[in-house]
Amino acid sequence: MRTHLKLVFAVVLAAATMFGGAAFAKGRPGGTQADQPCGTGTVTTNAPMKVWPPNGKNHTYTFTYSGGATGDVFTTTTTSSDGKGVTAADAGSPATVGDPAGDVSTQSTVRAARAGKTKTGRTYTVSYTVSGSNTCEGSFTILVPHDQRKSNR
Repeated sequence: MRTHLKLVFAVVLAAATMFGGAAFAKGRPGGTQADQPCGTGTVTTNAPMKVWPPNGKNHTYTFTYSGGATGDVFTTTTTSSDGKGVTAADAGSPATVGDPAGDVSTQSTVRAARAGKTKTGRTYTVSYTVSGSNTCEGSFTILVPHDQRKSNR
């Protein structure tokens, strides 16, 4: 019996290692977003690249602008590929760097849901702009895949 348990443990550990730990991951199978440079600052988020499972729950993520100057305005806007799953509060949320200069953050909520008929799932795009002494724009993409096929991992 003990040898059997050791074998089961070894197989599970090997599978987890092969899949980069994804066998034990819950809700974040898609990894983390890369930081994005913005003038002299940086924009970061705690949002994953993929949200799983598509259980209809809302997930709120923070988007942070660091290293800006006093008066810089950081604005985020969230859209989805099918026009659903975005609340009116996420239509645009500005934050202004105060004095002394520091980090400012906005939040965006996405719904872990996707249409059942389209095999592409739902893609959320959180776009940001910075205006003031730094000027830049960019975006982060969050995918709610249709299923866990290899092409969606």
